[in-house]
Amino acid sequence: MTPNENSLKAYWNFLLHPNLNYKKKRFTTKLLNFLVVLVVDIAISALLVWLVYQLRGVVAPDVKVHKIPISHQKWGLLKWSLLVTVFIPLLEELTFRTHLRPKKGNFVLSFIGLLYLNGVLLLVSIHSLDVRSNIIAVLVGLVLLATYLVFQRRIYIVIGRLWRRKSALVFYLTTILFGFYHLQNYTVTLTILILSPIFVLPQIFAGLNLGYLRVRFGFWWGFVLHGLHNAIFLLLPVLLFNSVMPRDKIFDNEVVIDYPGNVAARGKYQLTIEEAEGPVYNGSRVGRNGIDFKHATVRFASAKLARFRPEEVVFEDTAVANRVIDLHFTDRNKESMDDFKMARRFVFQQVLKKYNLKAQLFFVPAGNWVLYRSQFVKAEEDTSALDEREEVPNSFVLKDATIRGLADKIEELYSMKVNCLSKNRTKYTWVIPKDSTELLQRTLMGKYGVTLYQAKNRTVKCYISSAE
Repeated sequence: MTPNENSLKAYWNFLLHPNLNYKKKRFTTKLLNFLVVLVVDIAISALLVWLVYQLRGVVAPDVKVHKIPISHQKWGLLKWSLLVTVFIPLLEELTFRTHLRPKKGNFVLSFIGLLYLNGVLLLVSIHSLDVRSNIIAVLVGLVLLATYLVFQRRIYIVIGRLWRRKSALVFYLTTILFGFYHLQNYTVTLTILILSPIFVLPQIFAGLNLGYLRVRFGFWWGFVLHGLHNAIFLLLPVLLFNSVMPRDKIFDNEVVIDYPGNVAARGKYQLTIEEAEGPVYNGSRVGRNGIDFKHATVRFASAKLARFRPEEVVFEDTAVANRVIDLHFTDRNKESMDDFKMARRFVFQQVLKKYNLKAQLFFVPAGNWVLYRSQFVKAEEDTSALDEREEVPNSFVLKDATIRGLADKIEELYSMKVNCLSKNRTKYTWVIPKDSTELLQRTLMGKYGVTLYQAKNRTVKCYISSAE
């Protein structure tokens, strides 16, 4: 029997009968076993991912794996790469695999990983989901961790014995929990829940491989496999996606995406959007139990529904942005209550329809300049239509030009890349300085109500304009 066959047989026997009978091995032996598991993991995981993709296309074509496509655009490719190949594998290995070797320190590390993982999920979900379940999980975890630290000697004796006697059961349960934890990658519907064992099958299989390396060879071998697995199945598709994206969607690396897209009508719902009179106090409640805005501006409601900060949402028409509304939405279809993200997007779509608007997400590369009409300048204060002057010291006069034409001229004068969000076709006469970026910014804001700034990091702006 060859070394490869020995490694494959040992791997298969462990998956059938998990146990804690591990021995110290030479590095070359560990590396050979690791390479065998890596090849098996990639081959079978690829098949499972393809099968799940095909199944999703048949039973749930409208359900997307919602965390991958936008995150790398918003975070930037370098940060996203480190996130999926280092940070996430480290956190998940601490949480789901450390305790597979029953030692005092390992149990503590798993508890800490679990708490941190729930803390991250809590921060991510604050603006979009009902966070009570995550808060409860964190509090319960803190109580358990405190209890363990106080009585760790007695608890470890009990848990340690149980872990050793039931090591196979612990291994399988941990792997299944790891798989179902990744159900959060989907917008969860009733169909997804019913077929969830199939949808998380790739993660369950990966968990078996990671657990094998953890128990047999140690923590870091599982961590390295986890990082490589994510690099192949998460990072590589992103790189390929960037390279094959249709050219009509790319403007010098600026990506423009229609949002929220075509959102299907809810099955059973109640929605009212009415204009309100009186003071603005932007009251809001956005959760699984319903969506309510009380005396809120259209800008504030749009930002909340699209999950942006108000300053990240730019309106072409500031008069519409500053209208005050009362909005009430309840979803009485219990099946769709699990799909809260789609419900929020549906409400946002209805707000846009009410005012005949459309929204686009602009992903602006770091270092580019962003140009748009300031949302904080009232329409009646617009001073764009200035008297034409042929000669202005150290300035350039641009006649009969739209704001996009202004962006082109700034690029020409200052040799910098400008991403113009505004699509206003009104033509003005612009008088701008020739040789000072700071003076240019002050002039555009003071005279024309136009904002110009340089994006230090990759920036995402939600631009809302007329649908016509």
